[in-house]
Amino acid sequence: GEFNASDQDANTTLTYGLVSGTGDAANALFSLDANGTLRTEQSLDYEANASLSIRVRVKDEHDAAVEGTFVVTVADLNDRPENLLAASPLSIGENQPVGSPVGNFNAIDQDANATLFYELVNGSGGSDNGLFTLETNGTLRTAATFDFESNASTYFILVRVRDEHNASIEGNFTVNLLDLNEDPFD
Repeated sequence: GEFNASDQDANTTLTYGLVSGTGDAANALFSLDANGTLRTEQSLDYEANASLSIRVRVKDEHDAAVEGTFVVTVADLNDRPENLLAASPLSIGENQPVGSPVGNFNAIDQDANATLFYELVNGSGGSDNGLFTLETNGTLRTAATFDFESNASTYFILVRVRDEHNASIEGNFTVNLLDLNEDPFD
């Protein structure tokens, strides 16, 4: 933002600055150029502080000054989901029917009331996506029957979580096939 003050004296040079005093709680988060341009010194987070208080002084070349407290309102922009994790190790016992649950995914979105959607996506690390289905709520299920003795013991999937505004993150995960004790046969 910009600060702009006026002085009734002709040809006066005004200088702006942040000062200590009542209402200066967020001064350290900003810098104020002598010409009145307010700049952020670090990223601001709406969820942490929707409004921030600063104290500004404007003075002329004779040190006549006035101070005031101002509120900087932080705009609430969409945050992308974060911390995409499997709720527990992803594994499936051999010889389970198609549609058997493998595990669940969870993620966090800092936006209040965000809705998250999970999906398998093509890309690096998703070579075995076709062997699984992922429900939009994060439940991973089998799309094939696996036999430990004739199939690989690890599978690689690529998962994306997105919010209702399509902000997303992706993660690579490994599914392990477990060898179960089988009845003998002739």
